[in-house]
Amino acid sequence: MRPEEFSQHIIGFCKPIYEFIGHSSDEVIKDKFSRKFGEGGVKEYAYHLMHILKSAHPEFGTEEFLRWVDQSNSEKIDEVNQFLMKLAERLTDYVIDTLKRVHGTHRLASDEQAFWEIGVESERIRRNAFEAQQNDKARRKPKEAYLNIVDLAEIVKQNNNWPHFEYVFKNALPGERSGQKYYLAWIQDFKELRNIAAHKNQLKTYTDADLELVEWLRTEVHPKLPS
Repeated sequence: MRPEEFSQHIIGFCKPIYEFIGHSSDEVIKDKFSRKFGEGGVKEYAYHLMHILKSAHPEFGTEEFLRWVDQSNSEKIDEVNQFLMKLAERLTDYVIDTLKRVHGTHRLASDEQAFWEIGVESERIRRNAFEAQQNDKARRKPKEAYLNIVDLAEIVKQNNNWPHFEYVFKNALPGERSGQKYYLAWIQDFKELRNIAAHKNQLKTYTDADLELVEWLRTEVHPKLPS
């Protein structure tokens, strides 16, 4: 194919984009292509352009893009997002409530509450929570509110905590080798899913394997949490 023929082919293929730009209002253009910050900005621009092309070329697009199209306005995905965010909240609340019940909320010589000093031995976790609290000047909450999902794994496996958390947190993933003490690998996978749910407007999508893991969480982890 000669260069001029190739260029005409590209121009024809991209005609839906030219028509969109020519006929759309400033508000619509701003909504789709206003400046975006963060690593997802360029990708989001590309996906919006690809979505315009897809209207004229239904088979156009990468597997990841097509997954984004399917999930962008899906009630099922909205429900998955809500489930994951709620599960993260319930797991965190369960850990904090259990630590308070087991170790108490009285003040120690350090002036820290017992559940925090005894129940959270990791200086790194306590320091990170404190720093996050201090940085959150507008809504400053108790330090324990700034624990993240991976922190929970380290906290629950402490020798003085594990007997109180084993029932809820010891969950072997499908295919995971037998004979392990803790079976907490699922927490890292859950963290990745929760990040997708929390950043649903930044082009993150769920794979089929992700959605299978969501159903595993529904049946294996969620029912163990107290209502």
